[in-house]
Amino acid sequence: MEARFREVAAIVMPDNDLVTACANLRDTCRRNGHALSEKIQDSDRWIASTAIRHKIPLISDDKIFKDVPGLDLLQEV
Repeated sequence: MEARFREVAAIVMPDNDLVTACANLRDTCRRNGHALSEKIQDSDRWIASTAIRHKIPLISDDKIFKDVPGLDLLQEV
């Protein structure tokens, strides 16, 4: 299973650009009144920041990602 996973996915390690993207996203969400800025949303903010930083769409039905600035969110309507 681990070998198959490596064929279809990449592991993304945090770097300075990702940390900066996450900090900027939290600040932007805070200024816009978006719930993703809240401490309890740290994990979701890292997920969104990773998608934004690497310019990849995020596929999720979690409503917390709706209207996140700069996030290409794919959701079933």
